[in-house]
Parts: sequence; structure tokens; C-alpha cells
Amino acid sequence: MNLKQNIRQFIMLSAVPLAVAIGTEGVHAGGVTAKLAITINGRGSVSPNDKGKNLIIGQSYTIKAVPAAGFGFLDWIITGSTNTVTNTAAKMTFQMVSNLQLTANFLDVQPPTVKITTKAAQGSNSVVTISGTARDNVGVSGLWYQVGTSGWNLAATENDYTNWTAVVVLVPGQNTIKVYAEDAAGNTSLTNTVALTDDSIGLAPESIAGTTLQLTATNTNSAVLSFDWSTFSQIGGSNTSTGVGTYTYVPIGASAGQLATMLLAPPAVSSNDEVFTLFFTNGTSGTWTNIDTNSGTFTLGDASSSAPGSLSGLTLMNAASGSNIYQFTNEYGNGTFVATDTNGTSSGACSYALYSPTAALLQAIPTNAADLGTTNYLVLNFSNGSNTYFTETDMTNASADTNAGTFSVTGESSTQGDKAPVSLAGLSAIVTEIKTNGATKSFRISFGASSFSQFTPDTNHDSGVGTYIYTVTGTNTAEFLNTYLAPPGSVSDQGGPSPVFFTFTGSHSAKFSNADGHGTLTFAATASTVPLSLLGRTLHGNGKNGSGGISFTDGNFTMSGKSESGTYTYAIYGPQAAMVVMTDTDSTNAGTVKYLLLWYSSTKAGSFVQSQSSGESADSGTFTMK
Repeated sequence: MNLKQNIRQFIMLSAVPLAVAIGTEGVHAGGVTAKLAITINGRGSVSPNDKGKNLIIGQSYTIKAVPAAGFGFLDWIITGSTNTVTNTAAKMTFQMVSNLQLTANFLDVQPPTVKITTKAAQGSNSVVTISGTARDNVGVSGLWYQVGTSGWNLAATENDYTNWTAVVVLVPGQNTIKVYAEDAAGNTSLTNTVALTDDSIGLAPESIAGTTLQLTATNTNSAVLSFDWSTFSQIGGSNTSTGVGTYTYVPIGASAGQLATMLLAPPAVSSNDEVFTLFFTNGTSGTWTNIDTNSGTFTLGDASSSAPGSLSGLTLMNAASGSNIYQFTNEYGNGTFVATDTNGTSSGACSYALYSPTAALLQAIPTNAADLGTTNYLVLNFSNGSNTYFTETDMTNASADTNAGTFSVTGESSTQGDKAPVSLAGLSAIVTEIKTNGATKSFRISFGASSFSQFTPDTNHDSGVGTYIYTVTGTNTAEFLNTYLAPPGSVSDQGGPSPVFFTFTGSHSAKFSNADGHGTLTFAATASTVPLSLLGRTLHGNGKNGSGGISFTDGNFTMSGKSESGTYTYAIYGPQAAMVVMTDTDSTNAGTVKYLLLWYSSTKAGSFVQSQSSGESADSGTFTMK
């Protein structure tokens, strides 16, 4: 070996540890090399695919991202030893460096497809099951349906919406059923529709609150039920079927409704749970069946508010014997009582609670030595002048002595329980209004110190916010003067302040009348669920026009997935509601104003109605807040 060969061998041996020291994995005839790392997110490929190959450091290379069918290229993330950069060009040139990582990101851009296999139909069936199929290149995450202008609901499936079904309740006339599908990437299908016609006459009421239901069974047994908003009283054919409790009522068709009742007291009621299906042959009567296959007829009528809000200052007298049942001296009746009969005198603590416009539950616990350990339950029915009562005693021994009869009321009741509240601030109310033309509608109101919000889930024509003045005009009367401020074209078209006159029938209930009609209100104290600001929050809405997100910064908003952004104002109108007024400033929609009324059921979720500056309702649905 000559001298030149020895020098060349020495240089080659010296170069190997030098390459390792700088983090490369080898040398090439063209220079020092390193392995290229490539990651693919989503569905797609790269060309050429040099993943794991040794490329020469400092040399430039070209690579191209190729999305798979149904996917689109998003960007390259290029990470070297010292920095990370992004490139949005599918085909790019990069310079090889040590520890280079290339990440190709692909997004699912293909929307799903949805089909309705149920054909257009006509008939008198108010409850119909529709079905269909849905497909997507990755998978369908949700499929939503809507009946008419009602809210959107999630369909049922057992195989990730490859096949789906939905049970829909029709209203009389033609019903348009809309369906759309969504995948995990947020792509939504075109909306498909089918027309179903219900020839039934719409007879079933939306609510039975404030009514009395007379049930007559084929075995001649009967019962009278009277309803508040969620509680009810029942006067049955026997002592053990008389009581008070809670109920739910849901229309299940144009002329049918389902009533579920649960008797809570007295403890000796024979049956706690009942489920009735009411079939209306006209607006006030029809036939019924229950889950025990019993059946009969019914009549439905108004329930006058005949039960007093308090027993304070009253004496209940047994109409048959003329003896004193109970005498009350404390306000609201929630204190002490004295009872006198042929067996002597007893006294103790008592409570009194309304369960319907016509009936209440009195619970008395004697504290005198002779009757100690006894609990008496009286269901007091004040309707039609025939005041029946039901009594249970000696419940400590798991037995009950029962008695029933009629009673009369003497004395002057304190009106403390029925007085008009000094303020409406912090209250929310469920309102049922009967217009002068006979139309009935229900909505909710939330009251701040001087501002209020009115909300219905379907349209801004009956939703809005504004200010009010509340004035107590008598012991049980008050005047409510309200002015709507937003959105345009809603109930604010009433032409200025409209006085509403309240007559309180209980501590949490009132009747009202105004120039447009009359109705009832049921009040409840409500803890505030409304955030003080939207700064840094993101709202995700699911509405009849699809889903989307809105991000809020300090006075500015951005809608995800749309080229819409601009400025906004946010104001609270009661413990449950707020109004967001958004003005677009981007070039496409510049000047458009959207009114977004948010009704919070919790601090992070609720329902919304949105309208454009034109006043027409644009969207409604539910939302979550992060």
C-alpha cells in the first residue's frame, strides 16, 4: 500500500465517527445523510414515499401529498431540529436536515348521504314510524329528523345509521318530515324530505294544566282528577284511591294524549302509578284505556281556583257531625293546629300544600301525649261546594284508620299565601295564553330586576327581550307593563308597551289578561344560570339548519366553517336568558345583523332561537357552551 492509499483510508475511517456525532445515520457519495420520518394523518399518500430512507443533508427534495377519495389535503407540518413550520401546498420542496419529520394532514371532506325509504302517505294515523338508510366514506355519527317546524331529534339505529328509524307524531293536515346526516368531521348531507298527511281532526290539548278530568270506567268506578302544572289531586271512588301526587301529559297525536300519574300521599293509596291513553272524540270528551287494559269514558273541563292558598285563621268543620276537624292560627297553615271532637282536644304541627286548583294536602302531627306518634293526612277537595276530605291516622303502626265525608270552612283566612309578590326579580314563569281568536300558545318568561325575556323554542315571532315595570295594585293584584326591545319583527310588533293585569290565585300562580287575550302563569324562583360574559367561550349549536360553532373574544365573534365574523354585544335579560346581537363585518355578509336569544337550562347548555335583521326566524335548536 502506497502513501496515497494510506491517507485515503485514514480520512474515510475518521469520517465515520464524525457523522455519528452530528446525529446522522450515514454518509453518501454526495455527503452526510439522515433518515427521513413521514407521518400521515387522515387518508392519503405521499409521492415519492421516502419514509425511512437516508437523504443527503442540505440537498433539496420535492414531495407531493395525494388525498384519498373523499378526503382533501390540509397542510404539511415540517419539524426539524430547531423549528417547526407549516406549508399548505400539496406539492412542496424541502431541504433535508438532521431529525426531519414531515407530517401530511388530510381531512374528510365528503358529506354523507341519506335516504328515506318511507314513501309519501295519507291516512288518519297520527303516530308513524319512518325509516331509511345513510352512508359515508368514514362513518355516520348522527342522523337528525324534524316534523314541520318543530325541533330536530336524533333518530334511532342499531348499526351506526346504516339503517335508521324515527317515530314521528303528526299534526292534522300535511306534515313535511326532514332528515339529514352528519359525520364525525362535521360534514352534513343534503336534507331529504317526505310528506305525510294526517286526516285526523286536532282535538288533543297541548296541556291539561288548570283542568279537571272526570274518568268513568266500564265497571262504574269513577275518579275526578284536577291538574296544576306538574302536580294533581285525585278524588276516587274509595278512600284508598284518593290522594295527591305528580303527573306528566304528552300529546301523542292529533286526537290522543298520554297521561301518567303517580300518587304520593296519603301512604295508604292503593295504586301509585297509572298510565292512561286519552282518545278525544271532541275537544272536551272521549274514551280512555290504561296499561291494565281497563277502559271507559272521560270529560275534560276547567278547574276553578277554589282551594285557598292558606288555612291560616280558618276552622274546618265536619259537615255531618258539626264537630271541629282542625283550627289553624299560623300563617300559611305551616305551623300549629288545634282539633276538637267528641274524643277531646288534640294539637300539634301541620303543613298545607296545594296540588291542584281545587285540592290540597293537609298533614297534621299531634304532639299531645294522647295522640303522640299519630300522623293524619287529609286530602281536601274544595270544588263545586262539595268539600270531601280523607283522613288517615296512626301511621306509626303501619296501619291506617280511614274516614271520609264533607266539610265546611268557617273563619277568615289570611291572604298571606295569596298576596301578589313585591317583586318579580329572580323568578321564571310558564305561561299559557288564550288569544282573543281562541288560539292557545305556551311560552316561558324569565324576570330580572327590570328586564325580561320571553322564549318559545320554535320562532322568534313569539320570543324576545325587553324591559318591564311591575306594580302591585292590591292584595292579590298587580300590573305588568312591558316593552320589547329585540329582535325586530317579533312580539315587539305589538305597537309599544302593553299592560298585563295579574290576579294571584296562590303564592306561585296567577291569572292574567291583556288586550290580546288571557291565561295563567306559574312562577318559580330560579337560580341564575347565565354567564356574565361570553369572552373566551365557544358556543356549539344544533339547529334545524344544521350545526356549527361560534367563538367569542373581546367584542368579536367568528363562526367556524363559515366565512362569517364581526362584532357582537351581549346582555342578560333575567336569570335564565341573554341576547347576543351579532353584526357581520366580512365582505360577503357585511352589515347583516343576527339576533341570538339564549335560554340556559344550565350554565353550559340550553336552547336558542336566532333571527336575521329582517325579523324572519332563521334557526332554532339546542346549544352547549365551553
